[in-house]
Amino acid sequence: MIAKVTRGRGFKGLLSYLLAGADGRQAERVEWTARRHLGDFATDLIPTLMHGTAAQSADIERPVYHLTISLHPSEKLDREQLEQVVDRTLADLGLAEHQAYLVAHNDTEHQHVHVMVNRVHPETGIAWNGGHDYARIEKSLRHQERELGLREIKGRHFTLDGQPRHQRAELSSGDRRFRERTGSGSFGEHVRAVARRDMLEAGSWGQLHERLGEVGLRLQKRGRGLVVTDGERKVKASFVDRKAALAGLERRLGPYEPSGREFPAGKSERWGQVQELRATVEELARRREEERSRDAERWGEQAAERQAQRLRHRLGAASRGFDERLGEVYRDPAGARRAFNAGVKNRGEKKALNSLAREPEKLGKVLGRGGPFSSAQRWSAIEAAPQAATTARDFLGALTAHNLHRGVAGQKAKASRQASRGRRRPRRTSPTGRQLKRTAGKLIKHLGWRLAARALTAPQYQLLRMTLRVGRLAVDAALELQRGG
Repeated sequence: MIAKVTRGRGFKGLLSYLLAGADGRQAERVEWTARRHLGDFATDLIPTLMHGTAAQSADIERPVYHLTISLHPSEKLDREQLEQVVDRTLADLGLAEHQAYLVAHNDTEHQHVHVMVNRVHPETGIAWNGGHDYARIEKSLRHQERELGLREIKGRHFTLDGQPRHQRAELSSGDRRFRERTGSGSFGEHVRAVARRDMLEAGSWGQLHERLGEVGLRLQKRGRGLVVTDGERKVKASFVDRKAALAGLERRLGPYEPSGREFPAGKSERWGQVQELRATVEELARRREEERSRDAERWGEQAAERQAQRLRHRLGAASRGFDERLGEVYRDPAGARRAFNAGVKNRGEKKALNSLAREPEKLGKVLGRGGPFSSAQRWSAIEAAPQAATTARDFLGALTAHNLHRGVAGQKAKASRQASRGRRRPRRTSPTGRQLKRTAGKLIKHLGWRLAARALTAPQYQLLRMTLRVGRLAVDAALELQRGG
């Protein structure tokens, strides 16, 4: 059996959810209900009664204690047995005399029951102390599982004799979220990778300080515990390993002895070699990032060129269409277009388009015979003028988009030229990629994979593996050493 606990302020909202669901339409999921120390009051009056009891304690802010007990999907208990489990758990918590309302649901594969408990005692008005409630609940459930012959769950806070103990996660939830968000490990994870083995195997305080100093770390006493720091960041020694806490180290190494000297970067020969290796890997990472940046820039330039080609094609098609429409209206289409362009420049697009659609004679001589008796060709030309205005509107839109794209591209090119004009091109002093690989290979051969695994962060270590293309067996052995195997 497993239990889940939440605390809240209001009894009414929780009771409504337990009896009818979040949408108020799930009453059919309630299998049975029971009450403890609530009398025969109507169900809708129970929140009022429990609030009145909670008001006796002026200090409590969250009087609602919501306990959920769930069984494994393969196991079932009858109502009487499940009520006995709830009563036993409440008694072990010290809540046997408190008001409680039980609601059993049947909407999941696993059998479960909800218990809404008032933390304030109905007679004394004293609020129940819920300290270490998870450990007390687990202790009660572990005993009841064995007595009822149910599946024995591996407890996190309490286990009986013969039950497997809960293994602490390698990473805390905060470190896991940090890794998911940033793609790299935290400082604590780095310290665990490079210093955990030394902290567990050192034979004296002096040896421990020496080994930590070789990788640029220091051990300092803070309050009642120890912290590992690189001068800027720090992490508790107990985070590296439970046995690395101050109490565990003092049991093994004796009373704490501070370091007799500091181990800043540069004073240790091995630390200098590690720093050289780290610089090599960081240079490789920087080069790869530069290549990615150049690829992204090239892709952006290609995308901009494709967009410019599309806009030029659209502008050309709109211009040809405009000329064809003007040819259906005017005797001199080229002169009409020049007059239209002048109107756009002097009076604006809207007035020029209105003139073309409603008064085409203002832009040039219209096709056909005029006078008192207009020809059919003239009427057709005048009727084609609004269509020519529509085509002109499309042409102006294409022209605006093309000019805007050219202006933005020109501004970017100008900014790039100005930026490069103010920079002096440095001489090439950084090593080539082949030189970096050769240097890294020599350092690995000299230092060994063990020191590399302890000294580098996870992303740097992975990059070094890919750069040197080492054999699979060597990589696997190095990873075993990095994990402290």
